[in-house]
Amino acid sequence: MANYDNPNGFAPVTSPARKNVYTTSAAVSRGDALAIASGAVLPYVVATHDQVVGVAAHDADSGADVLVYDDPDTEFVGQCSGTFAATMIGASVDIEGSTGIMEIDENGSTDQVATIVGHYPMVGATEVGANSRVKFRITGHVNLGV
Repeated sequence: MANYDNPNGFAPVTSPARKNVYTTSAAVSRGDALAIASGAVLPYVVATHDQVVGVAAHDADSGADVLVYDDPDTEFVGQCSGTFAATMIGASVDIEGSTGIMEIDENGSTDQVATIVGHYPMVGATEVGANSRVKFRITGHVNLGV
């Protein structure tokens, strides 16, 4: 069975995953990778930001408070935008997509803000390949000073 194509952002697989409160400067969706600018968070965009502060734990409007999984040791699960192969474990990758539909860009070479640490297949869709789910860590994290 092929992998499901459902780019719905990122979720922590590390438990417990630390969360902190931030204020938004733009609307965010649960699972969005977030950047920080002028003390507020907004959806991460590879062309605009070079680091990630964490992942939104819930939806929030602009100007609202949002809980953010911001511990650089947290591992997340997310869908690859292209074709994943087991040889990509350990690869540095980008994050792409807009709010609500972010994915791991396993072919990205701009900021390389995440590192794939393993395959994370969904039940009934265990193949590597297009739309695979992977476990990753944010390595271009503002709290790491990278």
